[in-house]
Amino acid sequence: MPSETDELKLTAYALGELDEADVPSVEALLASDPAARAFVDDTRRTAAHLTRGLAAEQGANASLQLLTAGETRRADDARPRLCLVPGDVSPRTFWSRRAAYALAATLVVGLATIAILQSRKSHSDPIANRSGKQGGNDAPGTNLVVIPFAQGGGSFPVAHDTAAHRRFADNPFQPVADASTCALPFGVGTASYNTVRTALLAGTLPPADGVRVEELVNYFPYRDPAPAADAAIAARVEIAACPWAPAHRLARVGLRAKDGPAPAPDVPALVVATHVTVQLRLNPRAVASYRLIGFEKRGADPAPDAAPRRTPGDVAAGQTMTALIEYVPASSESPFTVALAYRLPGTAATTSHEVAAADPGLAFPAASEDFRFAAAVAEFGLLLQRSPHRADASYARALATARAACTFDPGARRAEFLDLIHKAATLSAAAAPSTTGAQLARANYSVSPYSLILR
Repeated sequence: MPSETDELKLTAYALGELDEADVPSVEALLASDPAARAFVDDTRRTAAHLTRGLAAEQGANASLQLLTAGETRRADDARPRLCLVPGDVSPRTFWSRRAAYALAATLVVGLATIAILQSRKSHSDPIANRSGKQGGNDAPGTNLVVIPFAQGGGSFPVAHDTAAHRRFADNPFQPVADASTCALPFGVGTASYNTVRTALLAGTLPPADGVRVEELVNYFPYRDPAPAADAAIAARVEIAACPWAPAHRLARVGLRAKDGPAPAPDVPALVVATHVTVQLRLNPRAVASYRLIGFEKRGADPAPDAAPRRTPGDVAAGQTMTALIEYVPASSESPFTVALAYRLPGTAATTSHEVAAADPGLAFPAASEDFRFAAAVAEFGLLLQRSPHRADASYARALATARAACTFDPGARRAEFLDLIHKAATLSAAAAPSTTGAQLARANYSVSPYSLILR
């Protein structure tokens, strides 16, 4: 996954603002790292969504020329407020994030200004704007979501381009009698985390179809062991009770490729394995039904960019992947086996080995910190998706679970995640059907993309 410094450069590259001296190194990164390419694609899509939202407001350009000083101050009042930096976050990390988030904040303020001008022409109810039914001139596939001002009263709508996110259905529970094997893709992007973070820091919930649980989970590093000396890939399996459905079991499969030397800037980091396949082979005596969390099929992929891509099944040095499987137990036998197969570079022979999963019957609190944190991220994603399989998932439990699983936190990513859960919980409560238009208009949220602490 891209480092925080890389994310800053990738964002500038996606928006055409990167210094020319940095372009070759970024393009080399894009050539070798699928996650970096996904990050750039998602940043461009997000920028395009905001641009279309601006264009959809009729007469916006003409109205901007009439903006008064008082209106400028009103838009200025909606700026995000800077919060104190936590003591365990380095200044370098903080300022790198601040630069990236400032760009998103600037775009949000631009949308806010146009919405203010539009509202002076039509005295509409905030709820009418929120449902997209007012005026009938919204862009096709666009929903307007009310965001209360950070200071004082009033609200402004932000456009979500729902047409840009392909509809999908959650993976259903599969009876093992009908489907006893399940393929796991090794390559997983993390772009959905950027989509979710951008929306929440702007003060709105992300579109449900833009939330990919597997990408949220794989945004974070985990402490899976390196492969043995004679293996290119290692698999680790841990099983405990499922927090949002206690009668079910939750399995975490962590894959990690062998580390290798850093490649030349223009050479992909293939020093590990090719033709990689990973399969779960489920035991029908131990598992009644199961479902893979995330990894849904969502239609054709977007058109490829200019960067070269690896052959499907290639795995780079140090590459990792986490998959979560929820299942209904039938006995205490081993529920499944992880079957790995791959070829070493330059060879035609296939190497294969299997890892049998054992379920010792752990309660959820007894699971490892990495397991509990990954489960909290998944629970958060199921809630944002409004998944039919979220059972009794809650933001409160996801927050409590994640907060207690942050001792391993390179880059302070887990600390930032706590703030995102808090924002999602607040926004979800405000958007609940019982919330009236007057309550929304009076709400006073703190829209602070710089905050890494809970209020």
